[in-house]
Amino acid sequence: MSIEQLFQPLSLGALLSELEKGGPHPGKGRQKNPDNVRLRDMEHPTVLGYELDRQTLTPILHPLPALVEGKDNGSDPIWEGDEFKGWRMVPSGDIVTDPKERDRRLGKE
Repeated sequence: MSIEQLFQPLSLGALLSELEKGGPHPGKGRQKNPDNVRLRDMEHPTVLGYELDRQTLTPILHPLPALVEGKDNGSDPIWEGDEFKGWRMVPSGDIVTDPKERDRRLGKE
């Protein structure tokens, strides 16, 4: 493409076709997806691991399950220096040293 062609006025249609091809400047145009996969063409669109709504392409939020009163839903490890002492259960605050008891309380049996 010559320098004269670069500075000629383009119609809107010609400009759009140039942009579709990657622009009037070779190598400096928009990078095209080699697989040509678009979000609107995906059955379950995802971006960076987040599932998107098909109509609005906004992230679908999955709320955490409601807490059950009187049941533990997590545990934090307890260390004294390099020595492992057990787990502090959340939200009860109980100290558990047996992994089977911890799993039972978390419902992972």
